[in-house]
Amino acid sequence: MIHLSLEEAMKLLEVQTIPGKPRQLARFRKWIERLVESRGETFVSANRHDLLNQWEEFSKTNFQNCL
Repeated sequence: MIHLSLEEAMKLLEVQTIPGKPRQLARFRKWIERLVESRGETFVSANRHDLLNQWEEFSKTNFQNCL
């Protein structure tokens, strides 16, 4: 099982920050962790723009009441 810190997940996606509250960021980290485990770091790096767009859409839909 792979364990990534939030910083490692952001580094893999080549971003400095991910907006959100701690609970949301923990969910983001776990999502990236599962993707790395199932598809590999190369996939996550190569598809980082799409993954970030997916996360943004997910956040807008699911975290409206939290922001």
